[in-house]
Amino acid sequence: MSIQGVGDLGQSYQLRRDNARLMESFQTLSDELSSGKRSDLGRGVSGDFGPLIGIERGLQAVDAYQTSATETGMLAEAAQAALEFVSGTATDISSSLLLANEDFDPTLVDAGARSAARGFEDAVSALSVRVGDRSVFSGVATDTAPLADTETMLSELDALIAGETTAAGVEAVVAAWFGPGGGYETTGYLGDTMPMSDVPISEDEKVTLEVTAADQGIRDTLAGLAMGALLDRGLFAGDTDARGEMAGIAGNRLLEANYDLTDTRAKVGSAEERIESAKTRNAAEEDALELARNEIVAIDEYEAAQSLQEIETQLETLYTLTSRLSRLNLTAFL
Repeated sequence: MSIQGVGDLGQSYQLRRDNARLMESFQTLSDELSSGKRSDLGRGVSGDFGPLIGIERGLQAVDAYQTSATETGMLAEAAQAALEFVSGTATDISSSLLLANEDFDPTLVDAGARSAARGFEDAVSALSVRVGDRSVFSGVATDTAPLADTETMLSELDALIAGETTAAGVEAVVAAWFGPGGGYETTGYLGDTMPMSDVPISEDEKVTLEVTAADQGIRDTLAGLAMGALLDRGLFAGDTDARGEMAGIAGNRLLEANYDLTDTRAKVGSAEERIESAKTRNAAEEDALELARNEIVAIDEYEAAQSLQEIETQLETLYTLTSRLSRLNLTAFL
């Protein structure tokens, strides 16, 4: 009976092929363990990529909604902070002006007037807040500053009240300037009366940040501050009674304006609440989609580690066998 063996060349080829196969498997398993993902997605989805594509599209959509909600939330937060500052400033100055009106003390009137002048400037600055390159209170004209500078507005009011001799007359002029069709709409407010466009913040919800510096609560607050600021610019100089009466009118204006300003803040707060709710829902949907994707693309790390260990053992055995065969000679064989 003849015995047929494997020749040296065939044996060498077989060893190289086994080595290449094991090294390829070793590299594949190493890559999968480091990334946590299958290297052969086709096998993971059994050739049907439809569900995976749907999940990826869903994740992209949720990410876009979340980005939109976050950016709009930043605008709403900035608006709320500015309105809170203006409201607090108006409340403090209102108290100072009303106190001056009670005592008709020139010193208190002057102090209240100075506070109003600073408050008017601070309010205009706060309402000119920007988030990135977008003005918060300019409506759809986000590339435009919402308000003219304080000197421009107060100078125009100075000219308009030049002929007025009573506090009531000044009040009427200033109120008309800040009212519908007044100079505030052409000189003071530089933004657009249209609010920002609806922004999609989730798959089934949009939000509009409606507040602009043309809102009534903001107009009335600025009007009250402007009346006080005009006192600081010399209105009724030397007439203690008229200055005290003007301080009282300005203080009451600010007190009344705060009610409208509170409504404006409530609208912004409602938008903030809806945005936060949408962000929470988006995050939950994103987690669910990522979990579904991982079930398709993720590997079983324990199983992969075991397989890698088996490959290492096989490689060690192969190298040992190769080493021994390379040292084999006729004497050792015999």
